[in-house]
Amino acid sequence: MTGCACISAANSSLRSIGHSRVRHRGWSAAGRGAVVGRNPASGLAFRGGESMGASLRISVEGSVRSRPESDERAFKVVCIDYPRPELENTVNFLEAAQLSASFRSAARPAKPLKVVIAGAGLAGLSTAKYLADAGHQPLLLEARDVLGGKVAAWKDADGDWYETGLHIFFGAYPNVQNLFGELGIDDRLQWKEHSMIFAMPNKPGEFSRFDFPEVLPAPFNGIFAILKNNEMLTWPEKIKFAIGLLPAMVGGQAYVEAQDSFTVQEWMRKQGVPDRVTKEVFIAMSKALNFINPDELSMQCILIALNRFLQEKHGSKIAFLDGNPPERLCMPIVDHILSLGGDVRLNSRIRRIELNADGTVKSFILNDGDVIEGDAFVFAAPVDILKLILPESWKEIPYFKRLEKLVGVPVINIHIWFDRKLKNTYDHLLFSRSPLLSVYADMSVTCKEYYNPNQSMLELVFAPAEEWISCSDEEIIDATMKELSKLFPDEIAADQSKAKIVKYHVVKTPRSVYKTIPDCEPCRPLQKSPIEGFYLAGDYTKQKYLASMEGAVLSGKLCAQAIVKDYEPLIARVAKQYAEASISYNGNVAKTRYVGADATLGISMNIRSSPEFFPQQKSRAASRTSKLSALPWATRMPILTANLGLAGSSSITLFAVSQLFTGDATPASTARNHNGGFPKICLKHAVSKRPFSFHGVVRCSVSVSGDAQTKDAEGEAATASVNAANEAPYPDAAKQPRWSADWKAARAYYDSGLIYTGRVEGFNGGGLLVRFYSLVGFLPFPQLSPSHSCKEPYKNIQEVAKGLIGSVIPVKVIQADEDSRKLIFSEKEAVWSKFSGQINVGDIFQARVGSTEDYGAFVHLRFPDGLYHLTGLVHVSEVSWDLVQDVRDILREGDEVRVKVINVDREKARITLSMKQLEEDPLLETLDKVIPQDGSVNSDDLGTNSSSKIDPLPGLETIIQELLQEEGIEDVRINRQGFEKRVVSQDLQLWLSNAPPTDKKFILLARAGRQVQEIQLTTLLDQDGIKKALQRVLERVP
Repeated sequence: MTGCACISAANSSLRSIGHSRVRHRGWSAAGRGAVVGRNPASGLAFRGGESMGASLRISVEGSVRSRPESDERAFKVVCIDYPRPELENTVNFLEAAQLSASFRSAARPAKPLKVVIAGAGLAGLSTAKYLADAGHQPLLLEARDVLGGKVAAWKDADGDWYETGLHIFFGAYPNVQNLFGELGIDDRLQWKEHSMIFAMPNKPGEFSRFDFPEVLPAPFNGIFAILKNNEMLTWPEKIKFAIGLLPAMVGGQAYVEAQDSFTVQEWMRKQGVPDRVTKEVFIAMSKALNFINPDELSMQCILIALNRFLQEKHGSKIAFLDGNPPERLCMPIVDHILSLGGDVRLNSRIRRIELNADGTVKSFILNDGDVIEGDAFVFAAPVDILKLILPESWKEIPYFKRLEKLVGVPVINIHIWFDRKLKNTYDHLLFSRSPLLSVYADMSVTCKEYYNPNQSMLELVFAPAEEWISCSDEEIIDATMKELSKLFPDEIAADQSKAKIVKYHVVKTPRSVYKTIPDCEPCRPLQKSPIEGFYLAGDYTKQKYLASMEGAVLSGKLCAQAIVKDYEPLIARVAKQYAEASISYNGNVAKTRYVGADATLGISMNIRSSPEFFPQQKSRAASRTSKLSALPWATRMPILTANLGLAGSSSITLFAVSQLFTGDATPASTARNHNGGFPKICLKHAVSKRPFSFHGVVRCSVSVSGDAQTKDAEGEAATASVNAANEAPYPDAAKQPRWSADWKAARAYYDSGLIYTGRVEGFNGGGLLVRFYSLVGFLPFPQLSPSHSCKEPYKNIQEVAKGLIGSVIPVKVIQADEDSRKLIFSEKEAVWSKFSGQINVGDIFQARVGSTEDYGAFVHLRFPDGLYHLTGLVHVSEVSWDLVQDVRDILREGDEVRVKVINVDREKARITLSMKQLEEDPLLETLDKVIPQDGSVNSDDLGTNSSSKIDPLPGLETIIQELLQEEGIEDVRINRQGFEKRVVSQDLQLWLSNAPPTDKKFILLARAGRQVQEIQLTTLLDQDGIKKALQRVLERVP
């Protein structure tokens, strides 16, 4: 196979590892890492004009020089960055993808929940996004006039953006990376080289690097980066640190969580790690992670970060967003929420939480007096704000009382525009190692939207900021300039005698992410609170990524998951509110009771007649029993009715809730007063002849009272109440021992993982009812084996379920909770146990596409018995060698495809598949034919036209002219051209043969689209000299 090297003008580095591909888009850079086009339509189009928040412009007197307005600029700038790393095959990414998919694949709710969410930061946006994916209706309320919370940003009078913080996206952020993919905005992340770069305080203006080699897997790439750096730590210090870290590597997550009681400094000393290691490395790392010093930060925070960075190959690789977060990240989420029926409102600050009599949330009261009601409520604002508006009656509840220890840390973010381009910087995040500054970056280089070839804009995080948060902006800028004079000794002076400040913005956040000090972990709350219908989201809530953007997004997903799981009790809570009705009779109604038997609900009404209204029934008691009928979920509320057959044709309507109703009814309700003051509340319905089934607890309460209380013969008050409660599945106490034994058996099946063969008794809108001895359990449709739907693809899931009634299927018990009476089965897990042993990496299957997502397609594998038993994922990158923008352009549900197994995770029961690996890589195919190892060229693949008849590819002519200016290169010409089978890249690429020059001849290959051109160099240089010459050319190509 041909070995080649590819030169990248984007990062001024040379790669010669296998067939690495690095692109130089357009080859018409107007400065390092930028493409310029005079046609505005050819550049990036950003939302512009209005500020997303309150604009703040602070400038140094006498040194303000505004740049031209956006519409006066002649060029649009697009930066070039490193390719996106391959993150999709990591365990954490796949887990995050599965959680995301669970919302989209969940059964659609018949009555969507209206969920009110306070706070439009990443946690609130994430909660709303995934609730909308699950079919619910989120209403997102933001107190300010800007989206993003801790990632908010504003536009000043010059059209420049300034942000609340310097936001970095790591490869170890699986939920954030999935979110970008789900929204189709992966290209908005600008990935940088895999390095960590530290300033050297003892050597002003110099930097020390930890470079992670691409060829090594984790954790060896990280170990190599540490061992190779000899500027910050000595070998004895590295060895002592490695020995100190061994317990964390051996003890795993349990050990990491146990270190929450130690600060970083305490833990390092306890493990015998020299203080200089803390000073050289972990001061900067602590301030970057939580804006505090190692003598305060919990060691758990550091260990979690190290674990992610060392265990995942690309975990520590970073990316910058290509513009301001409100427009480039938050608005796509909002657009997604709105497209699914949700709503987002700005300037909606919550004044207080209004409670019901039982202590649950009734509504959010806004500052403007608006009352916002909902079926469930989420508080996704920072913990400090929650504590301010927490209802008094909740404050002593341990769940909320523990929040007192969680306090936001102050942080200051600074933007400084200079009158010139600073040279002593990188296209990367930099650790300042300054006592006042945490991290910084030259955003005029790292970010597309902020790019400026003539002036630098430094964004810096001022931390720890507790002592500075009350200082004036001028004092903060003065202190910052003193620190910058050490980082840029040749370019910046504290008195501005060198680089001048054009303008600056100082953004203060008195309470940012929660302060991760020791013993905080037990105080972090779960997303589901003890208050029914009230939930929390935010990076301070319980999730494994602590205070970060990833933690915020994950907390939102977990919050949405909790709400989706609580759908039944939440909808029952709503129904109970509707059931609170009052019916007046001007007479006497005695007690009623509920009776349940054999899947047919009955209600027995004992009515004593009032002598004043029913004299003919003075001495008799009438008893009536009526079958009840349930309205389907499409009516938005199941309703049980009972016609009591009273004089005057009065009826009582009972409201109830059940997950599983299959009865039929056609409602037409009216309400009016009957003669003599008798109310008539009628529900005309068609009673189903077949009994309907139910699952869970049905509760309702309808009070019946006299509007003019009368006395019966004994003189008692003529009031009564109608109470109904489903006591199933235990209506008969005599059968209790049998059921208890069967629950124990169910638990045993759950603990052992054994397969049980159960009979399908029926189905409902969400899944199958499966018999387990004397119990009936539930098998959700997503847990069905794909073999059923693939066998009859023309049927919908309800028709498939109907056909399964009476059949016997293998299942595993995945939940057995006698207290809550939940018995849940999975056929998928049972089938996995049976068939997963038959698949191995490299196997090829016929398959059928089951569903398509933004990140790939789920396909069902056909086994030798002709059935589709297992499902795997074909990631979008494995669909085709061609560039795939949308997998739906290639694959449709029901398509038959051939796939190759490329990974089997037997612990997680996941199969990763590939379609493209069944075809030859067109790039390798072309290289083997066009540039063999010996440097010869196959004339069948390239035309034999002379160079005079071949027009150079766009941008190539300039490169050729510049090569001719290099010493040692005598001639450069295009020999031949040809066309590849497919378009691998639209960008111009240069490939170098690894074969050394022969007879002063050396071959380059230029590729763009399908076109390939062979370039012959006549040169006295050796191979290394040619690479260096080409590198110099690419650095100066305009």
